[in-house]
Amino acid sequence: MIDVSSPNLPQDEANGHPNISPMYGVSVYPAVTTRANIFNKNMQEIIPGVFLGPFSAAQKHCLLESGIRYVVCVRQEVDAHFIKPQISDPSFAYLTLDIADNATENIIRFFPKVLQVLVHGNNGNSRSATLILAYIMEKFGLSYSDALQFVKEKRASINPNEGFLAQLAEYEPIYKAHKLWPMENRQVTADPNVNVSS
Repeated sequence: MIDVSSPNLPQDEANGHPNISPMYGVSVYPAVTTRANIFNKNMQEIIPGVFLGPFSAAQKHCLLESGIRYVVCVRQEVDAHFIKPQISDPSFAYLTLDIADNATENIIRFFPKVLQVLVHGNNGNSRSATLILAYIMEKFGLSYSDALQFVKEKRASINPNEGFLAQLAEYEPIYKAHKLWPMENRQVTADPNVNVSS
């Protein structure tokens, strides 16, 4: 798991949902399910403090207005020249994940623990949405289909690829087992070939 929290960064109180200047074309108002919203340029607050949106939402003014200090940028390696951190301010923590948007990509290894964060990719619809879905599943004990329905109510444009949906289904019993088996009783290894027994 990736923990993007940092005790060294200041925590702001959650600021409602301000309208960001129309000249930037970004707002944090809740999504309305319309045809025009399918490829929107807005970020939506999925649950308090967890936002999902496109690359264009990761502007410093948008983040400050929303009380966001943590940003997870999800991109394909080939997009690294233009999908990259836009903020050099040390009061922001920026985690960049190179994840291909294809059905065979192993995204389950990136399912993060997040707080007061914007998770974005290029469009905020597949890779970044999958990370948010995994977080929502674990945080609220939801199935992947219930989490998908919940997040679609907030951001109608999400559309994880079939491989990511399969990994979300695979993740469901994993996170439920973790809740039954406390962390102090298990050892975790990144190498699937290593057999760890207690």
